[in-house]
Amino acid sequence: MPKGEQPYSVYVFLGEVTGRAAEWAGHESFVGLTSTLGTHSDVPVKGSVDVTEALEKKIEAGETTAEKAVDYLKANLRWRVLFVSRLPV
Repeated sequence: MPKGEQPYSVYVFLGEVTGRAAEWAGHESFVGLTSTLGTHSDVPVKGSVDVTEALEKKIEAGETTAEKAVDYLKANLRWRVLFVSRLPV
């Protein structure tokens, strides 16, 4: 399959990722996702997921501080890619 042709989503988490892909969006560590319909060119596809609100909740819960936020993200930010099947729905 050519690079980038198949649509996919990138799921972002703050913490461990468990369970099946179908359960990811409901997981307590789920922050958000970004998706693409794929591309047939060499132009990079860009997307973003804002982790600000999730990180603020971690600070409020005492899991980290604003001063240690970057270290917290380095240790706890996780992501998974889910490719869309080419089978008809």
